Amino acid sequence: MWFFLKKRRLLKLLDDLAFYNDKGHIYSRHDQKQVEKKREEYALKIERLIKACPATLIPDALIAAVKSRDVTLDSSYKYVKILEDHTPKGSLQIK
Repeated sequence: MWFFLKKRRLLKLLDDLAFYNDKGHIYSRHDQKQVEKKREEYALKIERLIKACPATLIPDALIAAVKSRDVTLDSSYKYVKILEDHTPKGSLQIK
């Protein structure tokens, strides 16, 4: 069951990153270098969590987005939705 906790943390990280890309980088008043650093920190945390989960729990689209770093630019919560859709209903929704 530990992997469900990891997956929940992954969902939260994706949500936080999407918020940061949407408005958080403006609220934080980060310059471009700080924004890039923050996005890379998120990407590394997300990568570690994905590696800690069984492959069947993580959608291929998310894995590809992490490898290409597309996930670091998402501000539409697209990858949150992809992970939620790949999860049994009600088990990992963000509260």
